[in-house]
Amino acid sequence: MFRSIICLLMLAVICSSCDELSCDGLRPPIAFSSPPNGKAENLQQILGSQLTLTSERDTQHVWVHFDPHTQLNLLAAAETGDTLLLARVVRHHRLFYFIESASDSSYAVHAVRIRKRFVQGLNTNWQQMIYLDNATKRGHYGDLIQSRDLERGSQLLRFDLKSLHPFFRTVLDSLPRYSITHPEVVSPVQQPSRHVTISETSASTGPLSMYPNPATDQVTLSFATTGRWTAQLFSPDGQLVQTQQVQTSSVVLPLTQLPPGNYLVKLTADGKGYITTKHLLVQR
Repeated sequence: MFRSIICLLMLAVICSSCDELSCDGLRPPIAFSSPPNGKAENLQQILGSQLTLTSERDTQHVWVHFDPHTQLNLLAAAETGDTLLLARVVRHHRLFYFIESASDSSYAVHAVRIRKRFVQGLNTNWQQMIYLDNATKRGHYGDLIQSRDLERGSQLLRFDLKSLHPFFRTVLDSLPRYSITHPEVVSPVQQPSRHVTISETSASTGPLSMYPNPATDQVTLSFATTGRWTAQLFSPDGQLVQTQQVQTSSVVLPLTQLPPGNYLVKLTADGKGYITTKHLLVQR
């Protein structure tokens, strides 16, 4: 109880020094030299393949897929297919820790509280690391600091669950709750035919472009650079239905055997770990 009070006081001081957190494109101020251990959790089983998250400020429609081979959870924006998170998830003391690998062999870790009707802290690594960075600057968790990069203003910490769990729990208490609802699943037979027009600019940005979209019999995937790519197609309920290994600048995916619906295309750069996703609408 005393430790929780101390954490609350720390957080109050930290929050008072933080303005609105708008940190897109910047490196979080804290990374970890090793991730927390534990069994990999399947968020597709826990949250479902599709869900809507609603708070007082915004609503997010999210698509979830778990890859049993890599043990990674992919969370994507349902409207655009843009990747929100690609993380290994472990659970400790009723909190879920999302682990993302960085290019420099360090790890980004943030905590999420998942209950039956709500979540807290999803995709808030930046906010949580700002709080932790401010705590270390005030003399806390000094035994966990392994190195500092003064030029970047970043720190590398050792992840110690016993020390950090009370901190993460208190931080989550300060973050907004998102209520969970699941959209009604429409079978392919019942699904209405929708004619959606996607502009050429939006369809061709980034490392992956695909046309036509919407598609009927086939879709062509074109890549910004040549190399070794893995293209995967996932059904509306999150099942893997096609995989293509590609070493050219484009590939054609047949669609004639697939029912109409919203599919997800995931592109992985082999050996580089880069992943991008896009939505594909199959019509009949």
